[in-house]
Amino acid sequence: MNEHKIGVVQAASSDITAGTGSTVAFQYPQYIPEHPENGADPTPDRWAELVANWDQWYGGSGFNAQGSKGIIPGNKIWPEGTSTAVWPLGSDYDSLNKFVTRTIRYYDQATNESIAVPVQQQVHFGSSMIIDLVTGENLGYAMPDSTGVLSSKPVTPHKSDSWYAVGLSEFPQVGSPDLSAKGYVNPTLAVVPSQTPVNGAANSEIIVYYQHQLTSKKLVKNVTQTIHYVDATGKQIAADNHQVVALNGELQTDLVTKQTTTTWNSGAFKDVVTPVIAGYTADTNVVVRSKVAATSQDRTVTVSYRKNQVTAATASTPADSSVNQAITNRHTVSQAKQKVTVKSRKLPQTNERQAGHLPVVLGMLLILLVVGVINVNNNPDNTRIK
Repeated sequence: MNEHKIGVVQAASSDITAGTGSTVAFQYPQYIPEHPENGADPTPDRWAELVANWDQWYGGSGFNAQGSKGIIPGNKIWPEGTSTAVWPLGSDYDSLNKFVTRTIRYYDQATNESIAVPVQQQVHFGSSMIIDLVTGENLGYAMPDSTGVLSSKPVTPHKSDSWYAVGLSEFPQVGSPDLSAKGYVNPTLAVVPSQTPVNGAANSEIIVYYQHQLTSKKLVKNVTQTIHYVDATGKQIAADNHQVVALNGELQTDLVTKQTTTTWNSGAFKDVVTPVIAGYTADTNVVVRSKVAATSQDRTVTVSYRKNQVTAATASTPADSSVNQAITNRHTVSQAKQKVTVKSRKLPQTNERQAGHLPVVLGMLLILLVVGVINVNNNPDNTRIK
């Protein structure tokens, strides 16, 4: 009995050179039934028969067709021979190899721009189809053992169960690069952890963001207000008033862009009540408060005083009293004269009545004499009473 030659089309191997260096007269043992489903998974009945009779039908060592990059399903397995067997469906490279990719990118958090070379990782999943090189039939799928050695006969009839990792089975962890020399700090992930993908998983992308490194410098600025108090000639009339407002600021420098930003707090000068100076009036009673900002400059305010005006006294002086007294005395004398005249006209012609009124007349004359003396003393320019 001639054994059928078999080929194992492996994932990620070299191009196939099936039949190179040998000339084989293919004979079909009558007890191996034809299997019309070219490229399909073996049917349960066919699979059981293959497993049971593998060593007898195919022997322990068959033809090993390495790789799958040169395989095109539907093309003849033996282009130069008389066999009409063709490569089954699913035996091509793309059908037996899958790659799951993880890409790690490093971005500027402020601008969302790439700032470092991305890291790309792949886990390779492969499937190895065992093919009857006489008939072109898919006999099943080989799998590696615990040591990674691929089996020499089919292990599973179904492709979905045949995937295995070729090489690394996980994405290894990756430490994020140190970009402090470019001015960056604090990546969102200091280490991207390892990950074990499954066959058929979608490609993934991880973005690590970096912040700009900022340096800070404290700033202090003092702004002064001076109030001068002067009279109309500009002469200082009261002590100056001084106020100082201290502003605090911060200068930040972006080590990526080299740009600087300065921030300041604000303040204010307080109200200042103008001093009261006796005999003077100021042009303002209060120098009102004013805001102070980082752009404010030292400030000088001048308060001017004017001297109060003195008005004439309205009260009587001693000299005025003497004049008034003289006028009063003259009025009294005049009244006395009128009384004397009136009374003398009414005196009777008899000696008795004249004698009775004589003392009165003498008293009045004495009064007039005294008044005249007083008037002369108070009026030196007058020599007699008129």
